[in-house]
Amino acid sequence: MRKLLALCLAMLLCGGIYACGTSVGDTIRFGGMRWHVLELRDGRALLISEEIIALDTYCNVFEAATWEESDIRRWLNDEFYNQFSQRDQVRIAQTHVINHDNPWYGTAGGNDTTDHIFLLSLEEAASWIGDGQWLRNGPPEPGVEYRIAFEQCISVRIAQFNIKAESWWLRSPGANENAAALVSNLGTLVVDGNSFPAIAGVRPALWLEL
Repeated sequence: MRKLLALCLAMLLCGGIYACGTSVGDTIRFGGMRWHVLELRDGRALLISEEIIALDTYCNVFEAATWEESDIRRWLNDEFYNQFSQRDQVRIAQTHVINHDNPWYGTAGGNDTTDHIFLLSLEEAASWIGDGQWLRNGPPEPGVEYRIAFEQCISVRIAQFNIKAESWWLRSPGANENAAALVSNLGTLVVDGNSFPAIAGVRPALWLEL
């Protein structure tokens, strides 16, 4: 009994055995999927799916759309979120999602949102799986392709769908209001993005209560 009480106390002090053994850079299982741990903060872990879960459009028609208005946001926070068990849903934190303008083109990012599931922004992809300074330095000289290739963490940025590397959406706007930024199949940040209704991979992110 004394050993059992000591074990229970240790679990409470460090947020549970699951939390104690979790570090940034780990790959963990949650909800029947594998996720990369990008950050740990206040008893929560920021996760991004290890693989692309689907190929889909950001917006189903060629019209202006921000993350708040996008079809992909509705799908992630409705159909995809509801695939989790109630027990798992309780652990997925509601997140205040900040939607910045495109840092190079100034395209409006729209209103901030509150989501259970979201996509990474350009800034988040640069900070957590790259070097944010490259993005803050601004666009390259005229005539140079408007993309950033980071050498760090390249294996995390490249994601597969059915054993094939595919590009995947970010929630940030692209060069205009009819486009969204993405990560190419080579792991390159595509700041100008791709126009709707192009198809790219979906790689959900969430904050998990540990």
